[in-house]
Amino acid sequence: MASPSTLVGDYTVQGNLTCTGTISSPAQQYLNSNASAIYGIPFTDLREVTAFNTVLPSAGTGAHLGLYGGTIGSNGPLIATGDIKTTSGTRSARFQFCLPPEYVAGGTVVLRASGGMQTTVASTTANVDFQAYKLSRTAAAPSADLCATAAQSINSLTFADKSFTVTATTLSPGDWLDVEVDLIYVDAATGTVVNLTLGAIEVLLQTHG
Repeated sequence: MASPSTLVGDYTVQGNLTCTGTISSPAQQYLNSNASAIYGIPFTDLREVTAFNTVLPSAGTGAHLGLYGGTIGSNGPLIATGDIKTTSGTRSARFQFCLPPEYVAGGTVVLRASGGMQTTVASTTANVDFQAYKLSRTAAAPSADLCATAAQSINSLTFADKSFTVTATTLSPGDWLDVEVDLIYVDAATGTVVNLTLGAIEVLLQTHG
């Protein structure tokens, strides 16, 4: 048989297969692809925006979202503003995310949050928003905000996924994203608790491999 030889079609080997040479792996771009692989962000990765060395408080306060631990087996951890009735403002948190080796350079990047309200909806607005910056790997300033989607309402007692597209033209595997999540509210009522809440934060990526 001539060397090298090319076999076309499907083959079944009944028995052992012995290789005395090397086996070349296909280029990564030819491997199985996924248009939206999901990478969950642990809530314990979230930190204060203006003091990144500080973990989130156990309850939302001032400019900061709170990390509510819940009770295992009863209710899960949540990120929330805490009761903000009769007030307006923004409470935030921040995390970093490294694009993994299997990410397709320039491929889809989406930030997604599952959000809603606990107890009562806000009388005016309750929104979630993201900012995302590509870090420079130096002391230089990061890129401009890459999040191309405007703030979205979570002013409902039914939690729903809200997706935010990241402009990924310049992104490659190994790049770091610096991400801020904001919960923005205006409430003028004087009734029961108004609590903007996130049940999950995820990054969806176009991958292969």
